[in-house]
Amino acid sequence: MVRGRLPEMTRPPSGRTWARVDDPDAATFLVQPANRRYLAPFLSAEASVAEAAASLDTELDDLYYRVRRMTELGILRVSRSQPRAGRPIKYYTAVGGGLFVPFAATPAATLEELVQETNARLDERLVRGLVRASWEVIEDPERWGLRVFKDDAGRLHVDYGPEDAPDDWDLHRHLLRPEAPALLSSWDELSLRAADAKRLQHELGELLERYREVAVGTADPHAAYLVRIALAPVAATEGP
Repeated sequence: MVRGRLPEMTRPPSGRTWARVDDPDAATFLVQPANRRYLAPFLSAEASVAEAAASLDTELDDLYYRVRRMTELGILRVSRSQPRAGRPIKYYTAVGGGLFVPFAATPAATLEELVQETNARLDERLVRGLVRASWEVIEDPERWGLRVFKDDAGRLHVDYGPEDAPDDWDLHRHLLRPEAPALLSSWDELSLRAADAKRLQHELGELLERYREVAVGTADPHAAYLVRIALAPVAATEGP
C-alpha cells in the first residue's frame, strides 16, 4: 500500500542501508508518485525486469523503459547477470535498502508543493470513494441536497440531508446506521489548548495503528478503505 502522508507514519524495518539521492534529475523522478511504484520490486531485493513487471502487473516494455531510466539516474544498479542462450538475464536492485531524497534536491520550491504532489492521486481516490458511497446513502436525489445555514453562534455550515429533514437532523448519526456504508468526511476547525491538541494527535495515531493491525492479513480487495486523518495548526484568519 502506498501512503501519501507527511510525515510517513509507517516505520521502515531496522538495519537497512540508506542511499542519499542528491542528483536533481533522480530526485525529480522519485518525488513523482507515478514513478515510485516502479521502484518497489527492487528495494531490499533484486528482480529481473520480467519478474518486476509480473509483480506490478504492468507491461514489460513500459517497465523496461523505467528500469533503463532508473539505472541511468543511479537509482538502480545491475546486481548480477544470469547466462542463457542469447542475451543474459540482468537482475537489478536499488542502490540502497532505502532511499533518502533531501528536500533541497527536489524540484518542489516549497514543502507545500511537495506534499501536494505526493497526495494529489490519493486525494482524487478519496473523493471518488466518498462520492460513490454518498450515492448509496441518498435514497431520492430529488429530495436530497445541500443544507446551508448558520448556527446559533453565527457560523456558516453546510451539510447534506433530505429536504424535509428536521432541524436536529444529524448526518453523522444517519451514516452510523448498520445498513449505511462506512463513510466519514469532516472538516473541523477547533480551538484547542496545546496540551489538548497533542492529546488528540496521540489518540488519532493510536486509533489508526490499532486498525492497521486489524487490517493485516485482510486479502479481500473489495474490503479496501482509504483512510485520511489530519491535524495541523492554522492561522485564525485562514479559511477552509
